[in-house]
Amino acid sequence: VRAPLVAVPAVLAFVVVARPEPSVLRAAVMGLIGLLALVTGRQRQGLPALAAAVLALVLIDPSLARSYGFVLSVLATAGLLVLAPIWRDRWRRRMPGPLADALAVTAAAQVAVAPVLVMLSGELGVVAIAANLLAAPVVAPATLLGALAALVALVALPPARLLAWAAGLCVGWVAAIARTAADLPYATLPWRGGALGPVSLLLA
Repeated sequence: VRAPLVAVPAVLAFVVVARPEPSVLRAAVMGLIGLLALVTGRQRQGLPALAAAVLALVLIDPSLARSYGFVLSVLATAGLLVLAPIWRDRWRRRMPGPLADALAVTAAAQVAVAPVLVMLSGELGVVAIAANLLAAPVVAPATLLGALAALVALVALPPARLLAWAAGLCVGWVAAIARTAADLPYATLPWRGGALGPVSLLLA
């Protein structure tokens, strides 16, 4: 019940901080659909909502049909709707609930987008799930603190700087995780690119 009260404002704050550009709005729409369906337990309603959002966005901007960023957003959301609830329920029997929730969401999104990432890069990331788990706890605080800093700056700069500094610490953590994960040996494994790559990965 409390999750949407925190997460939905965080998504809206993300739009404010990152500016409402088309890519940001698309990400926010996908995020809200996946989030609301996940926390309310209405995955069956989530899939039609996702399909309707995709259709509407492509009709508004047909160039999205060729956008890899859009495809990744849609697939990640579909993973949250289809895979995450099943994995979450199974893993809760073997580990604490919050850990099962975080792992299911991260793993489902990563698995869903993996075929497209392989097609684009010819590599398979093996540390992405762990990196996302380490970075996830500070994403919402960074977003909310950044939005708050932008609002407070309209009135008073000193407290806004303090908020921005706190948000910067969170963002610095995410950047450090990304750099460390990228520098790890065997962080990615070579995989066949092109059309054969995703097909072979799905079969595997």
